Amino acid sequence: MATSKQRADIVIFTEHVARELDVATALKFLIERKFGLKVAVRSIVHGLTETLHDIAMPKVVAIPYAYSSMNDSIGQTLAAWPQSIYINLHYEQFFDKTSAFVCGPMDEFARHRVMHLAWGEFFVEFLLAHGTQGDGIILNGNPALALYREPYSRFYDSRDVLAERYGLDPSKRWIFMPESFSMAFVEDPVIESMVYAGANDTEVRVSRKQAAVALREVAHWLKFAAEKADVEIVVRPHPVVPLAQFTNAFIAAAGPLPPHLHFIKDGTVREWILACDANCASFSTTMIDSAVAGKPTYLLRPLPFSEATVYPWHKLVPKVRTLADFMQVALGRVDSDDWRWLQKWAVDTMLSQGDVIMNLANVLTAAYYEDPRIPRRVRGGGDPFTEREIDENAKSRLNPLWATRKHEMDRYTDEDVAQRVARWERALAA
Repeated sequence: MATSKQRADIVIFTEHVARELDVATALKFLIERKFGLKVAVRSIVHGLTETLHDIAMPKVVAIPYAYSSMNDSIGQTLAAWPQSIYINLHYEQFFDKTSAFVCGPMDEFARHRVMHLAWGEFFVEFLLAHGTQGDGIILNGNPALALYREPYSRFYDSRDVLAERYGLDPSKRWIFMPESFSMAFVEDPVIESMVYAGANDTEVRVSRKQAAVALREVAHWLKFAAEKADVEIVVRPHPVVPLAQFTNAFIAAAGPLPPHLHFIKDGTVREWILACDANCASFSTTMIDSAVAGKPTYLLRPLPFSEATVYPWHKLVPKVRTLADFMQVALGRVDSDDWRWLQKWAVDTMLSQGDVIMNLANVLTAAYYEDPRIPRRVRGGGDPFTEREIDENAKSRLNPLWATRKHEMDRYTDEDVAQRVARWERALAA
């Protein structure tokens, strides 16, 4: 006898727990409380087959990316739920020259059969340049940045809680570094996939080499500061770089970790940004996060980087070019607050739409009720491919790229989701 499937009006998929699960569970809480719809939050990289088997086709599916219907996870989802309305949340909207080629919509589904969420006008322009129609784009703002503001920031653990959990001294100055040298760990098959998609082979390989050299130099800065300054330094490896791989690369460059230098991948960047005294990064968009959170923010530049890896907003961030510069940051001796230019730009560009998270809850609910502002080509169903046809095309140009992505911290259970929703209820009770 066939087992009845679970009902969900809206399914919100995540790729990276640290980047996306807080927003996803906040949306679940808000939509279920305010609109009475049933929302499921599931991983698109772990347990997808079980999810598609267990849950009946929902009315709305929010996905973290949709570059092509031929991505394994997207194609598999389309085959199981072909008539759902798809909303692309686009959790990555800043691209350097080496990644823009593989991060724009590439086919009919990705361009025209989903609704696209844009953080700002800059991404609207990006989507239009890649063939997306304007009526398929929603300018919503950046929900992740809204987490640094009241009331959403109440969700996160305090500095004292983090100190006790990880053995840090709360009286010391805390420096946070969300590592963004991930290009140093990119393997040849990924580069070949990027080049096949249109990236310049030389530029990509130069970027990888520069990232590796920069990582080795910054490793020495971190070790020196942790040994000589009265600080706690917390480094968070990039989500796609396994902790062990990053740790081994650091030890190979600078030797064993000193006591006050910590590599921590648990939780999210948000509690660390809210708890730290200063934030340093090389490329990471978490510099935008920390500026919005009101934290002094600095851009690590141990060597000149290729223009292919530089974002326009980098010019708004104070640069740390030498060990001496880094020690000034570690000791709290930087007088300038030039990082506030980044803060102003981020707020004006991506947080000028009001309550961004509530706005997104409204968007997903409106899609459920087939708001006429959603084009009929989206409301009419996601994709004509059958499961067999998608399987036959599984070896698309994107698969080598996605197959090498690491998701060691991206598993979670329904109970984990329930606990976060309960926590959101407490945080937003007032």
